[in-house]
This record gives sequence, structure tokens and C-alpha cells, in this order.
Amino acid sequence: FTVKSTKRDGKSYVHHVKPLQLIWTKFPRWSSKNTVHLDDLSRNFVLNSSSGLRVTPFHRKKSSARRDTELLGLAKYLEQLAKSKLSFDEVRFELWTEVVAGRRQLSDKD
Repeated sequence: FTVKSTKRDGKSYVHHVKPLQLIWTKFPRWSSKNTVHLDDLSRNFVLNSSSGLRVTPFHRKKSSARRDTELLGLAKYLEQLAKSKLSFDEVRFELWTEVVAGRRQLSDKD
């Protein structure tokens, strides 16, 4: 799906997004209540802003790749989320690293 966005400098650009609503319409079992959209580009959440969880890009050729443990934390977070039985609409995904670190609860709203 292609959309037009505006950069901080005011220039427009076209990029692709993932419209989860298409999947949710075709498969009613899935919705914003039980779907997480993982991506390293927050602009890809434009059609699914409440379902987006931004992760750091992984570059396997960079020297820091061996120290990249974000996927381990993300796995822990997603497992906790699945076990919680919370509606994902009630979860602030931007706080996921705080939850993994133990500084917040999944259900924290503020």
C-alpha cells in the first residue's frame, strides 16, 4: 500500500505501509486487540498507529551486531504480552523496553 507523507523539512515523499485492516477484515479472528506490528520504521505504522512497536534496525555487518540483544528483550516482552490476556488496544507499545527492564507494567497508561 503506498501513502504520501511529509518530512520534517516540509517535503513530500511516497512510501509503502502495511494496512493491517485488510488482514483484519479478511480474518475476523485478528484485530488491533491481538496484533502487534513490529518495524524499525515508525512511518510504516501510519495506518496502524496503535498497533505499532518500533524496534532498532539490525545491521549484521556492523561491529555492534554481536552486542545486539534487542531480540531477546523483545521475545520476553511479547511472551509477557501474550500471557497477559490484555487487549493490545490497552497497551502502550512505545514503553516495551521499560516493561522488559521492570520499570513499568504492561498495563501502565501514564
